[in-house]
This record gives sequence, C-alpha cells and structure tokens, in this order.
Amino acid sequence: EELVRFNRFRHDQDRWMFALGRSMARTLVGRELGVAPDGWRWREGPHGRPEIASPGTDLHFNVSHSAGLVVCALGRGRELGVDLENLDRHPPDSALVPRYCSTSEAADVAAQGDRWRERFLMYWTHKEAYLKARGLGISVQLADISFTLDGEGEAAIAFHNSLAGTDDRWRFQLLRPAP
Repeated sequence: EELVRFNRFRHDQDRWMFALGRSMARTLVGRELGVAPDGWRWREGPHGRPEIASPGTDLHFNVSHSAGLVVCALGRGRELGVDLENLDRHPPDSALVPRYCSTSEAADVAAQGDRWRERFLMYWTHKEAYLKARGLGISVQLADISFTLDGEGEAAIAFHNSLAGTDDRWRFQLLRPAP
C-alpha cells in the first residue's frame, strides 16, 4: 500500500520526501512503542490522518514534508498535528486571503505590506496543523478558524460561524528550522 502511494507521486523529490516521512514515522513510533519499525500497523483516518491501528496505544503522531524538510511529531494522550510550509515557494495568489482567512487574519495579512505572503503562510500552516490534529482534512470553512499570532511563535485559536462553540483549548507553536 505504501509502495503504491510512493509510485503515484509524479516528481522524484515528492516521492522521496514521502518515503523519508514514512521511514521517520515508522522508526520513531516503533522506538516509542518498543517494536521494530514494521512491528506496528499504520492506517489512514477518514480524511487521511495517519494513525496507529495496532497495537493499541495512547501514542499519536503526525508527519509533514515540504521543500526538502520532513518533520514527525509524537505525543501521548493527545491529538497533534504538524505542518511545514516553504516560505520561499511560488507566492500564493492574494485572492486566497479572504477565502481562507478570517476577517482579523485578512486585516493582519494586509497590514504586512510586502511581507503579506509570509504572514498568510503562517496562518495557513497553523490551520493545516489544527486540521491534521483533528483529522478533518480541509473539510471545513478555513475562514471560520481564526488565529491570533503573538510574535513569539505562540498562537491562540478561535472559531466563528459554522465552528462557533468548538473547543479552543489547543496549543500552537511556530518554529523555524535552522539551516
């Protein structure tokens, strides 16, 4: 199954980033569970979130890869999500901002001037990580999820409209990898 997915990628770099992410996750999860990398069963949740099918455990993990970087996060007793974005990638279209950002996020993005793309990708990364933690995929209105960034890498989440009343007891940390 993993080999079939590996072969579906059109570009070599995407194939190898997928393989590295799988290898990293299998190794780290196996180590934490005290089994070989192939001693636990991987499954995809309804929207593609990776999960441990067996053995039964309170361990959760999430994987992301982008532009030659791969990250795998592990946690016990709590859902978690991780996302990577390449800030040097082809710039997103500014028309995406009001579609994917809340009103306050869009205003913050607009206030950044020439650095609007980086700020937009910061919001996007937080939203992706949250959706991955919840196992939702992009199945909700992203503008109904709103973040407030504090400048120190921490963020607070709030929910609006269709998501009003959603549990907001989540913790977020934005990190920039060192060279």
